[in-house]
Amino acid sequence: MKIATSIILIFLFSVSKCLALEIDTDITSRNVLEILEKDDRYPFIGFWKTNCSHQRGLIINKAGNGLYSVSFCGPKGSFKPGTYRPNTPLTGDPNYKIIDNDTIKVKTRSGFHTYHRCQAIK
Repeated sequence: MKIATSIILIFLFSVSKCLALEIDTDITSRNVLEILEKDDRYPFIGFWKTNCSHQRGLIINKAGNGLYSVSFCGPKGSFKPGTYRPNTPLTGDPNYKIIDNDTIKVKTRSGFHTYHRCQAIK
């Protein structure tokens, strides 16, 4: 009985976690560059991909107060800011390693993955 209860609680937690992620279908990997605006105070704004030929990646955008939002984005939509990953200063956050202005390593469950800023913003 305790095992069944534990499994149910884990399932409910997982479902509630998934439901908390909000998807914005108006912002996709096809139009993301239209919503990003260059800001010299936030040098890491951009659309970042593990491989520039992919149609999916991470939107890194300013969230205010020196923080960035990091959201997954693909052809069908993107996660709303602050729902995919917590807002972060990037620099000094152990979940991110800044290699240079166009290369960032992002910590995942399987280790760090390298992302490249693939397209310039206006």
